[in-house]
Amino acid sequence: MPHKEPVDAYGFSEVIAMLFANGESGRLDVVAGGNEGALLFNGGKLVDARLGHLTGFQAINALASMRDAHFQFDRSAAVPAVSSITPSERLVLRQFFGIETADTHNVSAPVLVESVPAAVEPVEEVNEPAEAAAIYSAAPRFRYLVLGALAVLLVAVIAGAVVLREKFRERNSPAAETSLATRTEPASAPAVATPAKTEESGVTEQPRIAKQPRIAEQPGVTEEAVAATPNLTGEWSVVNTVNTTSYQSFQNLRIGFAVSINQTGTTFTARGRKVSENGRTLPANSRTPIELKGVINGDHIEATFSEQGSQRKTNGRFVWKIDRAGGLTGTFASSAARTTGKSTATREL
Repeated sequence: MPHKEPVDAYGFSEVIAMLFANGESGRLDVVAGGNEGALLFNGGKLVDARLGHLTGFQAINALASMRDAHFQFDRSAAVPAVSSITPSERLVLRQFFGIETADTHNVSAPVLVESVPAAVEPVEEVNEPAEAAAIYSAAPRFRYLVLGALAVLLVAVIAGAVVLREKFRERNSPAAETSLATRTEPASAPAVATPAKTEESGVTEQPRIAKQPRIAEQPGVTEEAVAATPNLTGEWSVVNTVNTTSYQSFQNLRIGFAVSINQTGTTFTARGRKVSENGRTLPANSRTPIELKGVINGDHIEATFSEQGSQRKTNGRFVWKIDRAGGLTGTFASSAARTTGKSTATREL
């Protein structure tokens, strides 16, 4: 097995899923949008990441939106025990990107060494872990400065857009209209809410308080996004077709599952069992259980799964898109014999 292996045949999500399913350790070199970066893995879990001047969560967020990226995985690269990813960012990566991160001994950001011209002496010597010094190859300082300035400008533009949107909402809200109407009407004594007495018992009713609008339960998810999210709750039939595997007998095998999805907002869980192989219904004692956890982003769906086999537990990942017929089409990757392939899901009527 070569130390360095090109994986350009897959997209960003598929590469992450494949490395996780195979439990790989090493460095994933990335070239995207004219920038060079690297992602570090230990046992299939992300340790840290870098793209240009960005590190950790910011680098992952930038890579997820880029297209035409080129990847090469180096199994011989050393992986440090430090990371710039905070615990709160680990939760976001798991819930919204479906990326599992490794537990590190020190969550403080590693010191990344840049190249220094021979004629310039460093002002201060930096003591850093030997592991962190070899994580990434140094990039030119000028490129970092330009990218840093662009990133700051982008953040400022986004912040300005958010402020303008909130001001527009306040201006058009019912409360703003009521305030304007009050200012234009003749001044009069404010109306006092008088408790009303019921005819039967004479019990005084308290004035009713208007209910506050419901706030989206997931952090960073708006009510509009939740309302536009397709509803996957129900019974589904999932079929995985094996394209690549380390076990020859699994080649071209079609594995069927019956799962029940329970969706809450933009996340969902599912439980089910394996029910068929190559169209043949399995006996009851061979129907192994499977559990899923996933996130819905528009028509894009990502989920991790665990299957309790007859001898061991295996893990993997689904990446689906909703097709025109309302079904799901995409790919899967499993730690069972390092299998990958196509996956489809149809709703049971």
